[in-house]
Amino acid sequence: MRNLISILCTLMLIVPAFALDADISPDLNPNAQIPPSDDLWDLLFSSEAGVATGDNQLLGGEFAVDKFYVTGGNSAGEPNQVYILNADGTLNTQFDQWSSAGWGWRDLAYDGTYLYGSDDYTVDAFDLTGAAVPAMN
Repeated sequence: MRNLISILCTLMLIVPAFALDADISPDLNPNAQIPPSDDLWDLLFSSEAGVATGDNQLLGGEFAVDKFYVTGGNSAGEPNQVYILNADGTLNTQFDQWSSAGWGWRDLAYDGTYLYGSDDYTVDAFDLTGAAVPAMN
């Protein structure tokens, strides 16, 4: 009886080791990387922001808290705009830029709290609703 218990305990240790080695995945290439990886810079999302906003002068963009923030020249109209698009690329809302430069904010950056837009000479800060944060300029 003692030998039988020893054999069963030994089998319980050996069998799972073989099962893990042989059963990674029957469909995987033997040279596949585990865990699997994807190519860098794959296109994950595409949207026609110019169509969604009706602006043919989009300049910069940033993704923050499930929304796309895009700066635009308002199709050469005044004032320049910041467009807020939903994660699916549909227009949510927009607000006027207060930049005095002709092109307006050319790009955006996000620090986890505020967005920053830059024009010729300044970097303007605003919150996710578009309210200016002058203390951060």
